Amino acid sequence: MIRAVLFVLLSFFLTSCDFLQRNKSSLISIDGSSTVYPISEKIIQEFSVEQDGLTFSHTISGTSGGFNKLCAGIIEIANASRKITKQEARSCTDNSIEFMEIEVGKDGIALVVNSENYWVDFFTVQELQKLWSLKNEKEIKTWKDIRSSWPDEPIQLFGPSSASGTYDYFSEVILDYGSSRGDYVASENDILLVDGVADNKYGLGFFGFAYYKENYFSLKLIPIDDQNPENGDGPITPTENSVKNGTYQPLSRTLYMYVSTNALANEKLQDFIEFYLIHASNIVSDVGNIPHSENIYQKYLSQLDSIKTNLSNN
Repeated sequence: MIRAVLFVLLSFFLTSCDFLQRNKSSLISIDGSSTVYPISEKIIQEFSVEQDGLTFSHTISGTSGGFNKLCAGIIEIANASRKITKQEARSCTDNSIEFMEIEVGKDGIALVVNSENYWVDFFTVQELQKLWSLKNEKEIKTWKDIRSSWPDEPIQLFGPSSASGTYDYFSEVILDYGSSRGDYVASENDILLVDGVADNKYGLGFFGFAYYKENYFSLKLIPIDDQNPENGDGPITPTENSVKNGTYQPLSRTLYMYVSTNALANEKLQDFIEFYLIHASNIVSDVGNIPHSENIYQKYLSQLDSIKTNLSNN
């Protein structure tokens, strides 16, 4: 009889602990892309005003760093400015980490120069390849090396580090997966890149379009000509319309958030992701990126409901 009573009490205790674990106030760790960071940060602020129960650790280690931590079970959410690779997804699988992939919105990678730069009217993709390719690092040193009519002054380059999804995407579409030159100022902090170009008359850099919009007064935005006869539109400047309709090529891309479905056993995290998706359209626009149509976010809300149902049945 005593054993039976103890068994019942133990079962009740374990069930209660499980309930508390799933519903308790929690620290949610988010890491990854600097491009997606402003979106998530704004949503965290809005969520925290309306609801209690969660605190957040929100940091930037680049898209690759975020995926590494997600797949190691260190964080609950990875911000990403590119899709997860097969190798990264396999790492998650090896560690029994499942995830929900969410397309947060769209972004154009902005190519910028100093506001005093009077000579650059546009860049072609071929010129960007010439400038940023590792094989040309020793030959391409001045603006004149790109076009003979440009000044014979050294180019000061600023860009994301190799851990960044922006770096990965730029390398993919501009360098055809080739290696980038290494003699540039690299940082995961886009504000440092903005300041670097803004403070250097001969500077050139690239980063997410939202960071340009915040600092347009100290930077000059450069159109890109992909020289594709099928497009035939000449140099295109990144705008909400040109990114959304795909004419800003090849530097338009999708932004992502990856959520550990293991961590979604925490019902407070479920509430946060639901809040995120309901308010994503307005907030993505507020921070300078381009939101998806509402039916896209509704699709992810339906996926979230399915995950919640599966978790409650297990």
